[in-house]
Amino acid sequence: MAKPDQTYSLPAAPPWPWVAAGLVLLAATVLLSPLDLPVARVLYGLWPDFGSLVQRHGTKPSSVFIIAAMAVLIIPRLRQGCVTCSLAASAVIMQALLHMLLVTNALKFLWGRPRFVNLHADFHDFSPLWSLNPCTGDVSFPSGHVAAALVTLPVGAVLWRNGNRTAGATVLVLTLTFSAVVGFGRMVHGAHFLSDVLASMATGILLTPASVALGFRYRRQFDR
Repeated sequence: MAKPDQTYSLPAAPPWPWVAAGLVLLAATVLLSPLDLPVARVLYGLWPDFGSLVQRHGTKPSSVFIIAAMAVLIIPRLRQGCVTCSLAASAVIMQALLHMLLVTNALKFLWGRPRFVNLHADFHDFSPLWSLNPCTGDVSFPSGHVAAALVTLPVGAVLWRNGNRTAGATVLVLTLTFSAVVGFGRMVHGAHFLSDVLASMATGILLTPASVALGFRYRRQFDR
């Protein structure tokens, strides 16, 4: 029987591609932030039914993946039957904790940015990206729906590291595409600005290597 460290590990992969991609997207967030209000004014109400659909159901896929990941880790047969699956499940849980729960809520609390839909008609209360209004209860920045849509990013990373590069790339592309669609729906609904969406995507990408690393570490605890 293989040792735990050998059984529950995958080839090491440098985090720099993720860090570089995340930083590029953060730079795009800053550079495009002057377009927040113009883009919001164009998109708001463009497809109200689509915006409402994303508002109601945009986070449900992530809930399904998180519940499935918990089941894989809790049920011994599932956890031990597929090491890659259990590692991916553990990384998903860590991504949900780090990105969805901790970082997103902390930034919402710190920024206190009003949503577009709640602005006055003359937009005098619009809050630019770098205007912080903590403890106000306004939670536009960053997008929680987009953070939820990115919860499967670590699955693609785990598959890629395990040598399943086609499957890994497919998961990554589908996850990023879905998050962009969700972000678009939130902008159409007037719930978020462009920089809210881009910042959430950048944060999710930056946190993926940490989610994978912590997932590998804490996956071993389930059999101890």
